[in-house]
Amino acid sequence: MKKLLIGGAVGFAAGWIARATVDSGREILVAAGAAAYGAAEEARRLWGFEREYFEDLVAEARARWESAKKRRTEGPAKEPAKGPAKGPGEGPAKGPGKGIDT
Repeated sequence: MKKLLIGGAVGFAAGWIARATVDSGREILVAAGAAAYGAAEEARRLWGFEREYFEDLVAEARARWESAKKRRTEGPAKEPAKGPAKGPGEGPAKGPGKGIDT
């Protein structure tokens, strides 16, 4: 009978220890999961900043490329020809009905 009581006590203690270990392991896993969610959220936030920076970089590069392409296709800017200065009444008539002979 004494052996039965000692065996029962040892079995009860072993079960108690096993249960305490499993609960401790569960708490560690839950804490690790919560930390992983926090790290993932921070990584998404940082990725958003980097993605925005990269998009701005690409947009600036494209604008510069398009500007250079436009300059190449149009050639150098031409200045308007400057003729002799005209005094009042020497140039073409401007305005409705002026300079029209009927």
